[in-house]
Amino acid sequence: MRIFLLLILLFVSPSGLAAAESPLAAARPEAELAAAADFFQEALAQADPAEAAALFHKALWRYERLYAEYGQPQLAYNIGNTYVHLGELGRAIVNYRRAAARLPGDDNVRHNLAHARSLRQGQHGENGAASALFWSPWRNWLASSDLALRLLAGTYLAFWLVLAAWFRWRRGFWARLTMGLGLLTLVMASALAWQRLRPEPAAGVVVVAELVARQGDGRTYEPSFAEPLADGTEFILLARRDRWLQVELLGGESCWLPARGCELL
Repeated sequence: MRIFLLLILLFVSPSGLAAAESPLAAARPEAELAAAADFFQEALAQADPAEAAALFHKALWRYERLYAEYGQPQLAYNIGNTYVHLGELGRAIVNYRRAAARLPGDDNVRHNLAHARSLRQGQHGENGAASALFWSPWRNWLASSDLALRLLAGTYLAFWLVLAAWFRWRRGFWARLTMGLGLLTLVMASALAWQRLRPEPAAGVVVVAELVARQGDGRTYEPSFAEPLADGTEFILLARRDRWLQVELLGGESCWLPARGCELL
């Protein structure tokens, strides 16, 4: 019953939840969530930036403790909202993406993730708020379930129609066309199956204000770019060596980053 009530509360506006600060109440997830939401609303109404930040941190501490215990995507969304107000875009994007991975159709998550990405500075070849998992046009096409499946179904149907025409007229043209459509169908089906079944690459986000990208796994290597990477820069993990990560940025650039300034999804 408690877990069911927690799931209901996760979708309720924070302003409609009551605070509970007693040790006994704090042990209950519903009361802990209510307290976090109450602190969040108090922070929004606070005129003093320092006081607001303190209240946001109180809310964040409770949201993160609940997320560590229950792992609900709505909690990751709340954490992302709190980090945005604290000005920590990288950690906000990390948590929005965790929520989006399990709530792909949620408009609020998608909108807030896009908003956090729009606030980033010094993006390297990202061309806006592209996904950090699939930025290749080919992989984007394959990831589009409806389009890829419709094209595959159309090609498959055309194959059988042309095969029937070949059986009817026995012309060399129909035979060649049948073989071509059969091969195209096989390639499309294999590519779609590979895209769906292969493990997704590990992704991450820069979570510090500025992070110098280097051409190798050490501070002795030259920087990869004239400017440091900004908080919120997203990447795909290519390799890991000691305390360094080899990554690929959204624009396709490869570089090395110190692991201490990044958070993996």
